[in-house]
Amino acid sequence: MQAERTPTAWLPRVPLAAPAHLLRSLRLLFERFGWPAAAVAVLFALAARLPYFTHSDFPINDGGLFTAMSRDLLAGHFALPAFTSYNAEAIPFAYPPVAFYLAAAIAALTGLDVLAVTRWLPLLANLGTVAAVASLARALVRPAWAASLAAVVFALLPRSYEWLIMGGGLTRSLGYLFAVVCIVMAVRLARAPSTRRLVGCTMLAALALASHLEEGLFALYSLGLVLLCLGGSLRRAVLETAVVGLGTALLTAPWWLTVLVRHGLGTFQAASMTSGWSTPGSLLSALGEFLAPPSLPLSVAGSLGVLAAGLCLLRGQPLLPLWLLAIFVLTPRSAPSEAVLPLALLLGGAAAEVVVPSARSALARTRLPLATLRGRWRPEQVPALRPAGAALALVLLLAGVYRLWPRLPVEPFALDSLSLGERQTMAALASRTPADARVLVLSSTESWEEDMAGEWLPVLAGRQSVLTPQGAEWLPDQLHARKVCLFQQVRELAPGGISQLDTWASERGVIFSDVYVAKAARGLIDWRPLLHSAQSAADYTLLVDTPEAIVLHRQAPIAPRWPASGEFAVADDCASLADQPLETIATFEGAYGPRAAQAWLAEYEQHRPTRAGLLRLLGSLGGGLRRPVQP
Repeated sequence: MQAERTPTAWLPRVPLAAPAHLLRSLRLLFERFGWPAAAVAVLFALAARLPYFTHSDFPINDGGLFTAMSRDLLAGHFALPAFTSYNAEAIPFAYPPVAFYLAAAIAALTGLDVLAVTRWLPLLANLGTVAAVASLARALVRPAWAASLAAVVFALLPRSYEWLIMGGGLTRSLGYLFAVVCIVMAVRLARAPSTRRLVGCTMLAALALASHLEEGLFALYSLGLVLLCLGGSLRRAVLETAVVGLGTALLTAPWWLTVLVRHGLGTFQAASMTSGWSTPGSLLSALGEFLAPPSLPLSVAGSLGVLAAGLCLLRGQPLLPLWLLAIFVLTPRSAPSEAVLPLALLLGGAAAEVVVPSARSALARTRLPLATLRGRWRPEQVPALRPAGAALALVLLLAGVYRLWPRLPVEPFALDSLSLGERQTMAALASRTPADARVLVLSSTESWEEDMAGEWLPVLAGRQSVLTPQGAEWLPDQLHARKVCLFQQVRELAPGGISQLDTWASERGVIFSDVYVAKAARGLIDWRPLLHSAQSAADYTLLVDTPEAIVLHRQAPIAPRWPASGEFAVADDCASLADQPLETIATFEGAYGPRAAQAWLAEYEQHRPTRAGLLRLLGSLGGGLRRPVQP
């Protein structure tokens, strides 16, 4: 053994031992020199997120609606407007306003443009969430190194930032931050009840709800689960949850009461229809897709999370598994972004109970066990190498994340930005069209959430984008759902010509005077055949042509086939009279004339099943549990 420790014996073996001891040195650096786990997690978070900000000087993806609403507050001297100026649709200013007030206040105090605030504030809120998750992990995960790992894992999972750091994440990221801090406070309340902590939970839940409706709901049911699973008393958990819920309602009353007085309950009912509540089967399917995405690294993480959830249930620790399931049942639309929190905590536990013990067992069976490596590589003999080696390891890891992480997300264009050329084209459109122009925006993306051109055009060009769904969730008659389905349906016309587009729009009441076609390849849709046919169309003239986009002007706006049926004469699943057999169309035209499409829709809706809401969903879940098992 002494001979093995001589310099000539251990020097050749340094490459085998160095990685393990660099990690030990890294841990020593954080512990001995006082670097908290939150700082490490935030550094990893920055490394994963900054690449998207260095490639553009504009907010990531969307954010046009929220930029307009923040500017509306500034223009109104911080008085809550009745309507937002966005997209000329008389959209009620009903969205939870805390994020808009914060953005407007920062712009007013610093002199920054609201666009700059919209660009950076979501990132800062998301980094704050990473630090809050580190605190939550320390409270729920053991040992301490596993808690630190859980925070880093959260920072690196793409859904912890994909839809939060973009411009449209202004409200989501801030609400998520308040919700996570509320959950941290709830853990402390469960373990050491006090009035101060109860008040703190109430204020944080109110801030989450006043920033984003779904994040407020996430905060409330997460708090209830924490109190139920960690508090030890069902009665106290129910009572404290009720107190927090009532206090949250009272603290947010100045906002929601104002909206109710101005616009009525229908505004909130319309918004609730876009929350993604569906059948139990579809919710479980969404959970499966979250845990097993197409990306191999993410699917491995999901499998480890399932294993850790099973271990938690076997040990009588149901909080994290129940929390993961509750997220997909109660807030399904935003579930993937919220579910990374319990998943990261489960992965920290999986590392401590499965991965590391398995690795140690494997090393013990090798010819060169870990104990031998420790004996041959002793960095404590050269004290200066320990912090230096740890710092070097950290820098190398952060550099690797910075270079490799942009390749990991499943949705590669979700974190793209509108180019300068596209913005200039929209400015040119504004200078060459009247103020009441209605623009049909056609981009290559298949998802309306990623259609940044459609959302930003009302802000940058000051013209109405007819199929932009953002903001329509607050309007009646399921307008948001109808715009979403029309957005998707029009993409099926890409291989056809401009006359096919005109016919489709006329039969569905999609009225436009100009067409903006983005050339950026952010998806699989190719509009070149339509543009080629437009060159010989008598009804269209070329208004703007740049390397980034083309604008076509129509000699006269689209004339609806059934004018008295109104705009967007389709059901929320895109069914329309125009899709029916010729005999049906003739029957309704003969009976109702220009109201034919509206009359057909009324009859169609009468025979459709009621759309699922939260109460109906919970009822179906309860019915499934009460149903006896067939022999």
